[in-house]
Amino acid sequence: MMADPLARLEDEMSVAAAEAVVRLRVAQAWLRSADADLAALRKVTWGGVVDQWHDAADAVADSAEAVAAYEAFGR
Repeated sequence: MMADPLARLEDEMSVAAAEAVVRLRVAQAWLRSADADLAALRKVTWGGVVDQWHDAADAVADSAEAVAAYEAFGR
């Protein structure tokens, strides 16, 4: 008996959705760390810590979008 291709694809999507949630949690942790680094600065200048904060914020936004897309698809 052949495996149901739709079931296999649904399983793959479930795994990808779970990975997206993990990526979001990691990105949120990175952003919290970047927030703390930024708050510790006496003088904020472009580059370095500021760039890392922007990279972390972008990662959170991208990951949140991916999670939302998986959640919307499942409805």
